[in-house]
Amino acid sequence: SLNLMKALIGRSSVPFDDKDYKNKSSDDFRIQNLGNQNYKYYGRAQVLVMNGGEKLSPVIRVSEQNKSLIPYDKLKLSSEVKSKLEDCVMSKSGIVLVCGATGSGKSTTLSSLTGLLLEKRSRDRIEEISKPVEAYIDNISQIDIGDAAVSIADMVQSETRRNAQILIISELNEFGVLRAAVELAMQGKLVLSTLHAVSDSFVFDRVRGMCLENEDIYNQFVELIIGVTHQTMVKEACPSCSEWVLVEKLPQAKKDVLKAFNYRNEKIKVNGDSSMCDKCGGIGVLINKPVIISSILEVDNTMR
Repeated sequence: SLNLMKALIGRSSVPFDDKDYKNKSSDDFRIQNLGNQNYKYYGRAQVLVMNGGEKLSPVIRVSEQNKSLIPYDKLKLSSEVKSKLEDCVMSKSGIVLVCGATGSGKSTTLSSLTGLLLEKRSRDRIEEISKPVEAYIDNISQIDIGDAAVSIADMVQSETRRNAQILIISELNEFGVLRAAVELAMQGKLVLSTLHAVSDSFVFDRVRGMCLENEDIYNQFVELIIGVTHQTMVKEACPSCSEWVLVEKLPQAKKDVLKAFNYRNEKIKVNGDSSMCDKCGGIGVLINKPVIISSILEVDNTMR
């Protein structure tokens, strides 16, 4: 139903009590065929078992099935970031990471980069390993781990025996995947992936944390990393119910935040009374017009 779809769009944590999903509680999985004949979606769900198995609490994200790639020149990153990121992925080998919080558009950027590589490096063999594959792309090999017993780390490790020059990995989310990615880059392959991190520079702290018992992998990662881009998705304030206010009249805590982000304008747009607004539905922002704040860290020998 429409109400159910509204509840599921984005991310929603709700109490859930279904024994059929208990065997999936340790991993994320798909809920197929949401939507109707015109709009096809699938749900990515991760279930947390609570109260000794009496209660299940899933987090469900809804994505469009078979969504088309966004052309790289249409990607909502700054022109400077896109130019430098393109330079990074033109490298023969190494590691390039797209970072950000959950829901910041990392997978969309990674898919768009894949399309760019198909265009610019058509002679190179490209393979993707994902769980799940979110956008199906012609002319590359895509391996959807899905609910298979094999792990992403095992599948990435198997790539050492294949002949792909470029490997796309959905996420460096554990040490085994990181170790295999480093090994592939050491063999002269280009590896692209995503990582949850609060900034581009914080990536190195995240990776060091994965390598507490194997510092050699961290040192190899530092030698192989080419570039790290970070992106944050924010929503545009509704033009109908927001208003411009002087920064100097804001509470000191908010002024300190703006100063930290180097905001220099005299005014800023803030939400007013949105409860009766028809344009935004009373939420104060436009959910279908996200704004991406992006940065990139190009790693050179001095930085290493």
